[in-house]
Amino acid sequence: MRFIYIICILVWLVIHISVSDKLQWIAGQKGYGGFFWWCFWTGPAGWAMVIALPDRRKEVENSPPTFERASVQKPDGGSLEK
Repeated sequence: MRFIYIICILVWLVIHISVSDKLQWIAGQKGYGGFFWWCFWTGPAGWAMVIALPDRRKEVENSPPTFERASVQKPDGGSLEK
């Protein structure tokens, strides 16, 4: 009977790690990082937190240009990209 419990725990652990890894990838696509441990240790609450994250990349694309994103013009008319 212990063998069945150990197998169930191992299967649960593999599924939990794979879901946490996938949600870390999703958070990375939204422009965030480091959410594997949040998802792993908090379980469904961490999963819901990653699902509810706003998309930072759309915010950056829609925001007005800042000094870091603006192109700098050379005196001869060329462009220096950062």
